[in-house]
Amino acid sequence: MSQNAPPMMGAPHVFTELPLLNQDKPSGRCLQFTDLSVNDSGESYAKAFQIESLANLKEQEALLMIDLLYLMRGSEGSYVRYVSTFTHDDLNRRILGPQYKTGKVLYISHKEICKRILKNATVYYALSAFVEFYDSVEYGKTIQALCFQIKQCLQVYDDLLKKIEFECASNRKYNLQAMEHDFKVSISSEIDAMYRITTQIHEGNIHRSSIAVRRGMQYDNMRNTLSDIPLFAISDTSCNKYVNGGVVLGMIYELIELNKSDTRIRSFLTNVYEEVSKPMVQMLNQWLNLGQVDDPEDEFIITQNEELPWSSASEFYWKNRFTFKTESLPVQFADSNLQHQVIDTGLYLNVLRAWGVDPSDLVGRVNVESLLEDSISFKIEDAFKRASSMMLILLFDENSASLKVILKQLVKHLLVVDSDFLNQVFSKTMPQLMKSRSKFSITSFQNNFNMVSSKETIGGFKLNEFIFPVLREQTFASSLRNILNSKANDWKKIFEDGDLSKVNYMVQSMSSKELVNPTLNDKSRSIEFLDLEVEIPFPMNIFVSKVHVSECQLLFRHYSYLHFVEQSQLIAFGEISKHANWKWRFRNPSIRQWISDVRQLHCRMRQVVSVFGQHFSNYVVLYHWQALEARLKEETNVDDLQNSIKTFFGQVMQYSFLTNMTLFDEYTQLMETILEYDKFLLSLRKTLVTLDSDLFEQNREAMKQGQEFDPQKASKRFEKAKTYLALIEAAFQHNLTQFNKRLEYYGNKGTQSFLVLNEVLSDVYHREDDFY
Repeated sequence: MSQNAPPMMGAPHVFTELPLLNQDKPSGRCLQFTDLSVNDSGESYAKAFQIESLANLKEQEALLMIDLLYLMRGSEGSYVRYVSTFTHDDLNRRILGPQYKTGKVLYISHKEICKRILKNATVYYALSAFVEFYDSVEYGKTIQALCFQIKQCLQVYDDLLKKIEFECASNRKYNLQAMEHDFKVSISSEIDAMYRITTQIHEGNIHRSSIAVRRGMQYDNMRNTLSDIPLFAISDTSCNKYVNGGVVLGMIYELIELNKSDTRIRSFLTNVYEEVSKPMVQMLNQWLNLGQVDDPEDEFIITQNEELPWSSASEFYWKNRFTFKTESLPVQFADSNLQHQVIDTGLYLNVLRAWGVDPSDLVGRVNVESLLEDSISFKIEDAFKRASSMMLILLFDENSASLKVILKQLVKHLLVVDSDFLNQVFSKTMPQLMKSRSKFSITSFQNNFNMVSSKETIGGFKLNEFIFPVLREQTFASSLRNILNSKANDWKKIFEDGDLSKVNYMVQSMSSKELVNPTLNDKSRSIEFLDLEVEIPFPMNIFVSKVHVSECQLLFRHYSYLHFVEQSQLIAFGEISKHANWKWRFRNPSIRQWISDVRQLHCRMRQVVSVFGQHFSNYVVLYHWQALEARLKEETNVDDLQNSIKTFFGQVMQYSFLTNMTLFDEYTQLMETILEYDKFLLSLRKTLVTLDSDLFEQNREAMKQGQEFDPQKASKRFEKAKTYLALIEAAFQHNLTQFNKRLEYYGNKGTQSFLVLNEVLSDVYHREDDFY
């Protein structure tokens, strides 16, 4: 205070802190003045001079200005006092600031000017109370930075009061209008903007004090997230206990936008935003360069899930380790592509660290200086490219199990119908796979599988180290139908997009009534339940993810079923072409012609199955693999790499009928007809003996004791065999025709490969080939 100014009455003291939201808090350092109507001992002061007795308005104004000097420090005066509802004991009222009432006897013009000036006193008191309570580590670095900026404003305010006090003591011409003008040009707009921010923060904290309210806010966050971002975007919709971080920055930014036309206040708020956002910028740089989250008060845009057990090889761990905190997202990160780059940059750096690469050793660090700088998106993109390029170098390292090798071997061993691996597995296990599920020995199958798979390697790993046969509870057809027949979602689109991350979520959300019961009866073959568990080694599992593994499993079950049909036909072919009973020269020419017809139909069926095998292996899998292989050589960032892998699996799924249940059902009926025919042929060995007397005599020892050749029974058996052949041929031709019609229909709707397959299948009955 100026030496020329009159001394101020009332002794200042530190007032007691009150708890916010039922929490204890130590007392602060802000000063508050006692009521001027009593002294420190509680005794009443002498009554104030009766201002109404002054006839001179200048003298009245002088007394009022001295009174205002107390008021502007947050105290009461002689002629202006707090409203009766205000109390220092109520923290909420203190942070909102006191309201004042003026004496009725004041001159009307003086009273109006006082009211305008007193708005500054209210704001000063409120800001002091806010700083006193919120300037604590408990509320986060952003709030502390804001409190520092408020203190800077209050310092300007204090300096202004000293100037006004000096003017009151030394300048006879200084009046209320001059005082109002000094506040207006110096600090009023600035502290008013700060007041708007602090009241928003405090009211937000009061609102969040209820757990039920916070849960409701979390629901709103989730609903907004689902409407703005893709359904399965990685995001944390939880609500902090206190308003901090990006929420505070959003309040300041909103004020900046509202005051675009006011150069002074916009400049002031921009500077405040720059200073308050420094903790956020520091955390952002640490994330973009090191992949680390140093955020004890949960203010940053990235949340680190500390509860997840450490597992570098777990895809679930990496997918859920870091999430976007939607509530704390500043407006600069509203773009979904930018969000993707930010979170993936830190994720890749953490993967590199787990891989043995120290991110601090990488060159080309980025330095974001401000959230408001125009180049922030370019710097984030540079950081993303920096982390992504290092990932690509390690993923395609020729001295290790590279991603390309992993993918290539998966395609070679599991997705090519005529692969040597599948041939060896099925040749050893075919009798088991033909059994019903209840009679299937998974242990025996695993032993045979391991005998073959242990000889195969994928990128330095033995195949049986991360591929394990399992028996599912549902048949493949039932599993696929449950996915594609969901009423609530377009599963076809999910598969075409290659996004099976939605599959598990939606299957779990379906009621039991919507699920097709698994077929567990003895008529279902074990092959229909067979599947493989695939565990891709780290870090390839982040890019060949569970989504792609799920697609790979569906394709394997689809192609292994076709391979099973091929093996069944080979067994039946060996029976009807090599067994003595089928090669016998029957006396009845009708039987000889019937056997020729049997072989001819089997030949056509083998041609159909061969067409499917070649189509899936060459036109679908290998064709798209070659396209992926070419793209892998050109990819320059991990984003494009993931999209290429996603496209590969999506296209293979679509062209293999797995996105169209109608087409898949027609295909399955056709294959079942062929399997039924093979089963029929294998059952005819003894029947053929009973159709010819010479053959019967040659095999008499194998016949039942006392059984004799009966021409009439032989004739009846032959008629039944002819009828069955006619029926199964008609069924085969009908199913093939129906399937071809479906192919043509869907091919004309845009799937060119279906038209190619349709054309080849249409020629099957016009060929003269004979495998016999």
